[in-house]
Amino acid sequence: LMPVAAKEGNEKKPQNKGTLIQQAAASVNADSIFGALRRGQAVNVGFGSIMIEQDLMEIPMFKACSASFVSALAQDASETTKAFSEGQVIQEAGAPGKSMVLLTRGAAQVMKKGEVLMNLKQGNHYGETMLLGLEQVWRVSLVSLSSSMIIEIRRDSFRRILEDFPVEIKQFESFFDVTLDQLFSGTRSNTCDIFTGLSMKTLEVFDEHILRRVFFPGETVLQEGDDSKEL
Repeated sequence: LMPVAAKEGNEKKPQNKGTLIQQAAASVNADSIFGALRRGQAVNVGFGSIMIEQDLMEIPMFKACSASFVSALAQDASETTKAFSEGQVIQEAGAPGKSMVLLTRGAAQVMKKGEVLMNLKQGNHYGETMLLGLEQVWRVSLVSLSSSMIIEIRRDSFRRILEDFPVEIKQFESFFDVTLDQLFSGTRSNTCDIFTGLSMKTLEVFDEHILRRVFFPGETVLQEGDDSKEL
């Protein structure tokens, strides 16, 4: 979007990107979206890619990527953005894992067998292991805690877009060749000290409850002051 030149004496200041994003968000028919949410329906929002691009740039795994690569991802993700009401399941455990979810508005919980494992707030993401092909099935459920909006980055689209960006391929290619031994490192293979001596059956049970995450430079792994009950 380009600012239109105003008449002399009535000059308008160019709008910054943040203002344009707010205007784009305001253009969405809020009544129809949240009316559907109240009826318990997931809604495809269809936000413009300019909004999504800014959200993606805040994710550490994409911060070292070129603007053109992020723009291509945003363009694809604009077809998958959805809104959910409180209590709706965003992703269900056991479903095929084909994408990463970014929470752009609202809040959600990561749950397994009725237990809350972690909370997600606006700007948080989950499912990077699915995006990178390290896991193929959702091991947890994502449940919306409020009226929420999400973006999906699809693995197939991610791989297809990477083909046109050789620099970005080098950033991510190491993940595409991860072996099962590496994926289960710490439990079934290269068992860490705290688990030494436990039976393979016990280690397999542990594996079923482990949350596998991938962290990139600059990303916070643990936050001081947060409640914690995990290793």
